[in-house]
Amino acid sequence: MTMWLPDLLQPDLPKYLAIAQAIVRAIQQGDLRPGTRLPPQRRLADALSVTTGTITRAYAEAERQGLLEARVGSGTYVRQRGQVDSFRFSEQRSEVDLGFTLALQDGQCEDIRRMLTDLVANPVQLNTLLGYMPETGLRQHREAAARWLKREGVDRPADDILLCGGGQNGLFIALSTLCDTGDTVLSEGLTYTGFSLAARHLRLRHIGLPMDEEGLIPGELRTACERYRPRAVYLMPQLHNPTGAQMSDARKRELLAICRQYQVMVIEDNVQSALLADLPEPMVAMDPDQVIALSSCSKCFSGGLRVGFLVPPPAWLDRFRVAMRVNHWMITPLACELVARWIDHPERDRSLARQQAACARRHELTRDILQGFDYQAHPCALSGWLRLPARWRARDLAQALHQVGIDVKPADVFVVGQYRTPEAIRICVGGDLSEETLANALHRIRTTLTHPGDDSRWLQDCTI
Repeated sequence: MTMWLPDLLQPDLPKYLAIAQAIVRAIQQGDLRPGTRLPPQRRLADALSVTTGTITRAYAEAERQGLLEARVGSGTYVRQRGQVDSFRFSEQRSEVDLGFTLALQDGQCEDIRRMLTDLVANPVQLNTLLGYMPETGLRQHREAAARWLKREGVDRPADDILLCGGGQNGLFIALSTLCDTGDTVLSEGLTYTGFSLAARHLRLRHIGLPMDEEGLIPGELRTACERYRPRAVYLMPQLHNPTGAQMSDARKRELLAICRQYQVMVIEDNVQSALLADLPEPMVAMDPDQVIALSSCSKCFSGGLRVGFLVPPPAWLDRFRVAMRVNHWMITPLACELVARWIDHPERDRSLARQQAACARRHELTRDILQGFDYQAHPCALSGWLRLPARWRARDLAQALHQVGIDVKPADVFVVGQYRTPEAIRICVGGDLSEETLANALHRIRTTLTHPGDDSRWLQDCTI
């Protein structure tokens, strides 16, 4: 097959943008059809007399526009029209969505209804909440955030805490404040997709590093710091997404020592660990000058309110305040009020206990139904990690399950760059689905795993 080459490069653009534009043009004109594999980067670079890095940036730009798909170990392809996008939340969800870590339903809608009713009866307070506020958020809301963070081991005054639009917004603010275009950021080789997307959007060089059963390996971090001079490293030490790994205190301190030595800031994301009880000491408590911490109540109260808690080092506080004002001016005070009221609600701890028990039951149910398969999960996590038998590829299984009305996340969604993709899927057990619905979906997953392509066996094997 003849290798595709761009027919014309716009001379007034940087080389990588000109090549990216040529790819866009070729796709629009039908010269590059959906599913077409683009030339290997080194071959195209040699043909065009440019560096491999230029081609890498061109492919990344076209991928950022949603036109290309990088498949680890396989190459870069033109995206299929109508292809299932594993990291986007769609209004048209499958029959059973096990793809997103959503808070368990424990009467939150009724709690919010009562809160709103109370606010309607208090027009003076409601009017205040509908006005403009400082970019940091109202003090009483930050004090509530401080009480929540203290539960997680972060003992900081309200003046050190900023309110952001959920964890994703906090990540973007942290990256845009810490980094300039072209800077290098690090993470584990498997990481939260939202971080990868934010790094790509800001045109940062994102490198995924080897990990073990605790997460990032210190020796790999040291090597990367010497080689790449990164600006920041992103970690989820309390509960890693997607694998569920947890770091020991010794590992956290070893990583922090390396970051101090090489002046690398740590972005510590503890959003996923909201339901965990008796949490170990977070990295931000170990070294508040080196760590930017992120948290929220999204995974145990309401993700739709979009309220997160951002704790930068004191020396960075003013720069973060400016970034927040530029980014979103302020977080909606009404949403902050609802979250603050839930934090201080007398039933909060009992609600958390019920959700923890429900998570544990659901993981036990998953292990029972998927007995014989390699399923790992923390009892209080909203997701588990299923390693697949040798005959299965994770992307193929995700597509097969989508065809029978079940959405899961394949491992390659979480892969950074050329990190080796494990054949595994993430299964989420939260949200509004019942345990009966979850059980039915798990039986369907088991049948798909054991009898590929034979959907009729599901009705025979499903007993719940």
